[in-house]
Amino acid sequence: MNEPVPGAQSAGNVPREYEWKGMNTMIENILLSSEPVLPQTPEEAMAVYAILLLIFCASAIYWMILLGLTIANYVVQSLAIMRIAKKFGMKNGWMAFIPFANRYLIGTLAERSDELAHPDEEPRKWGKIYLGVSIAFSALLPVASLIPTAGLVLSTVYSDSAAAGLPYAIAFPLLLLFLLCLAIPTAVIGYLILYRIYRALTGKDAGWMLALSILVTGASTVILAVLGFGKAQPALPAALPPTEAPTEASAENE
Repeated sequence: MNEPVPGAQSAGNVPREYEWKGMNTMIENILLSSEPVLPQTPEEAMAVYAILLLIFCASAIYWMILLGLTIANYVVQSLAIMRIAKKFGMKNGWMAFIPFANRYLIGTLAERSDELAHPDEEPRKWGKIYLGVSIAFSALLPVASLIPTAGLVLSTVYSDSAAAGLPYAIAFPLLLLFLLCLAIPTAVIGYLILYRIYRALTGKDAGWMLALSILVTGASTVILAVLGFGKAQPALPAALPPTEAPTEASAENE
């Protein structure tokens, strides 16, 4: 049998020196070659299809797991907030399952916490504040996605200029800055509200619960579930007897 001549070309202008010896060699050839490497036999084509199918299945499984965890987190958190709202004497706990309305409900829980901690002071309108910030974040997020697109368009329009790539290069730092300006206020207000809910139900344990919620993803959902389904009750100030605890009826009369 004649030996292949180095550098000889096969059909499709693919160098014959690319000998595919198993799947690992095939992947190495594709990744390290500066020239297009196409399957030369049915076995090699099947190997490529197998790799693509494996990548697709792994991606599908990943996104399905992520979607399932997101839905589970939303349901558990909503149930916990509804239970906590009931402990505060509120009748609109069902709002915990409605997007944006749940932000208002969580903020209202923080208002009740401030009423318990400082009965002689007017509490901040945390419900309206959290609702407004959440709506602003959701409304401006699509605008942020247009920043890279605008940079690409400007780079294309001024493609003949020496600084053609500058708008596109600047777009990503601007996008990051824009997202931080949106996300940081929303997160800060959310954690301030969480602290007030923790404080009303646990007292001195609110500090480490808040730290755990900030540092560990999903910890806030677990803590809210423990507080909502457990025996924790809103802590009353020493100056108020239990019979004077704020209720939904008293709040409406005020």
